[in-house]
Amino acid sequence: MSDCVDGNRAVDGANRFAEASNLAPLYVSNGVMSALYSFRHVTRDSATLDEQSHHDRLLTLLVQEIRKVIGVGGDLVQDRITVRFWAAGKGK
Repeated sequence: MSDCVDGNRAVDGANRFAEASNLAPLYVSNGVMSALYSFRHVTRDSATLDEQSHHDRLLTLLVQEIRKVIGVGGDLVQDRITVRFWAAGKGK
C-alpha cells in the first residue's frame, strides 16, 4: 500500500495493490476481507469526498484485523490509535 500513498501514487504501485487485494480471498480471514473491501471502496478513484473522509478509520480497521490474524496484541480502535501512511516531502 505504501506505493499508493498520495503523492507517490505510481501506476505500478496501484497495480500491485490491486493484484494483491484481488488474491487476498485465497489466504486471508473473513475479518480481513471485510475490512479490505471497505477500505478499497473509499480509496477507489471514483470515491466521493464523503467516502474518502473514512480513509483513516477504515485503514485502521484493516490493520487491526491483520494484527489479529498474525497475533499482535492490542486494540488500535479501543486505544484510539489511527493508522496513517506518511509521504516524504508532502506539504500537507
